[in-house]
Amino acid sequence: MSETKSIVQTLYTSLEEAVEELHRRRRKDEALCRTVAEFQRTHPPEFLDGEPRAMFARYVVTPGVEFTRLQAMCRRSGLRPLALKFLDDKFVARNRDKHMLGMLRFRSGNGSRKLRTVNFCRFEGKKLSKVQCLSGQSLPDFHHRLLEHAHPGALGDVVDFSAWFRASTRHDHYYLHWLSLFVTQGILFENFFLDDPEERRFMEERIWPSFTRALELFGVKPLIVRLFTPEEENTPICWQYPGELYPVARDLLNGSSKTEVLSRQHPQLEARDTGRYGQGIFAASDIKAGTFIHTLGGARISLDEFVARVRRGDERLDDALQIGKKTYLDLDEFSRLFNHSCAPSAGLRQANELFALRDIRPGEEITFDYSATVAPTVWRMECRCGSPQCRRVLGDIRSIPKAQLDQYRKAGALQRYMQALLPDILSGSYQIPAYERRALEKLEG
Repeated sequence: MSETKSIVQTLYTSLEEAVEELHRRRRKDEALCRTVAEFQRTHPPEFLDGEPRAMFARYVVTPGVEFTRLQAMCRRSGLRPLALKFLDDKFVARNRDKHMLGMLRFRSGNGSRKLRTVNFCRFEGKKLSKVQCLSGQSLPDFHHRLLEHAHPGALGDVVDFSAWFRASTRHDHYYLHWLSLFVTQGILFENFFLDDPEERRFMEERIWPSFTRALELFGVKPLIVRLFTPEEENTPICWQYPGELYPVARDLLNGSSKTEVLSRQHPQLEARDTGRYGQGIFAASDIKAGTFIHTLGGARISLDEFVARVRRGDERLDDALQIGKKTYLDLDEFSRLFNHSCAPSAGLRQANELFALRDIRPGEEITFDYSATVAPTVWRMECRCGSPQCRRVLGDIRSIPKAQLDQYRKAGALQRYMQALLPDILSGSYQIPAYERRALEKLEG
């Protein structure tokens, strides 16, 4: 018992102390930052963008009570969340976190209401990415839609780190690579339930040896903050959902809710006439470089649906934003007002999150480079941005000058799907997929 108490006292740091220590290390301990970077050199966490983050890892990110706690702690700490999902793992019902994904429990008075989402026997042992709900939809997609309803824009801070974590298992003490992320790059928000025999064994065999090794290697401990208090640990609240989400989840399971990505934005934005090319979005106050500006919102549609809308005359080719190989956002009216510039003040990260590439002054228009969002295709558009760097004709990402594209990469101003395609694009080996060629032929026809 005394050993457990000692582990807990060493393992966790209070939120206030962790935030203060993280900023101190980043500002004043250059040697520590170099040591961490050198350790990670052979296995870099490419999902990090250089900004200190409040990190949270689950097999599938879902809006349980714990995610609401994370959001509240992010507001207190001033850190942006980064929720890491691990879809490569297998669905095993005896694991409490995975069981929670298939049998949702919603807080209701002194008890809870249940909603089963999957056939446990059918998908036992299958990859989480392959598990389907009773309605036939993907289980991760169901939870992501529920998350977007409960916390609009939150999906912009969700990253699949399966490939990175799988690769880390090739190294000795592979949980050391995981814990190294919380030395100078962020804070882990987590609870380890040491009263549970299986979790205690996991702690003793995996986490604690790597934690003590990190302490020896870096001279400071990884920063881990509790999501739940000691009194709440191992109580139902740790695996419950807010009660108000029950009807939403039920409707999503029945397929009757819209697949809509809702906008969220910086409070100091205003829409007005540009005097040159219609409406635009302008800063109403100073916006510092790196600051979140806006989550571009709209309906998720497939490539085929996008093509059908263009052919009907319901959309223009530049009305939708590509966020995946076959997925687009039919942008809402406000999101469509962000204009292009060949010398933009903002960039896109994650899938659809605009952030400031540089300091933006009050009254300055907020723009981004449309070409950075377009994979190789035949799309072309006349440019009238008026900047000294104006390219006159916009094309896909290949039309961006190399030096400028390198700047976008270093700033983290490329969407996730584009980052995955970029090596093939730059090497010249990228081929327009057959399904996209067929879609383009329909447009030309």
